[in-house]
Amino acid sequence: MADFISYDPAVVSDFATDVGSRAGQLEALHGDTANLTNALQEFFAGQGAMGFFDAQHQMLSGLQGLVDTVRQHGTTTSHVLGNAIATDKASQGLFWT
Repeated sequence: MADFISYDPAVVSDFATDVGSRAGQLEALHGDTANLTNALQEFFAGQGAMGFFDAQHQMLSGLQGLVDTVRQHGTTTSHVLGNAIATDKASQGLFWT
């Protein structure tokens, strides 16, 4: 007996949209974090400033990486769904007539 792969295009599409929305939320969090930490810069001077700027850069860089990864996941899911639907349509009737 052959195993079949099944999926619900609407559910997969909703998932991809939700992931894209989460990326947008993370992007907003990144912007808020950048604004708040930039507002603190005036309180740091000397060696403390260098540590602060390094930590801020690492934090914002890591958060941007997360945003990019989540956004790419949503985009990839959408592309794979489109390809799966196109493949299903193109192969209709090839095996079951």
